[in-house]
Amino acid sequence: MILRVTGGTKYQKEVAEKAIYWTAKKLGIDRMRTLYVQAVLTKIKDADGYCSMEDDKKRTFTIEIDKTLKLRQLIRTIVHELVHVKQFARNEMVDRPINGRYRWKSKTVPQNISYEEMPWEREASRLQEKLTDEFWREELI
Repeated sequence: MILRVTGGTKYQKEVAEKAIYWTAKKLGIDRMRTLYVQAVLTKIKDADGYCSMEDDKKRTFTIEIDKTLKLRQLIRTIVHELVHVKQFARNEMVDRPINGRYRWKSKTVPQNISYEEMPWEREASRLQEKLTDEFWREELI
């Protein structure tokens, strides 16, 4: 995995880099040599973070993280967005409806369920708590 972190303070960049490499290893995406992740620490008004796939080959991603978040929430958001990178890179999800349906792993998901109930959001929310707690306990920052 190739990583580039921009924006934020020097300390935020250091924290983000540590959290991203640590999380990528936990998720098993650190060994994907052609995976490129750009993390942008910036002000975001309507969310804590975003994950965008930048190419159809599912190898280039941008994660945006709100740089005004407190430290633990910053890490939690990084973890959450990296779970989405994993989901895209491993082709576990299609988050744009095809014939009125989303795809999660080998199953279709109805379009009419709430965003928070989408299976990829449920996985990201569950893992963000678990992995953030683990990262925090390891005192890596």
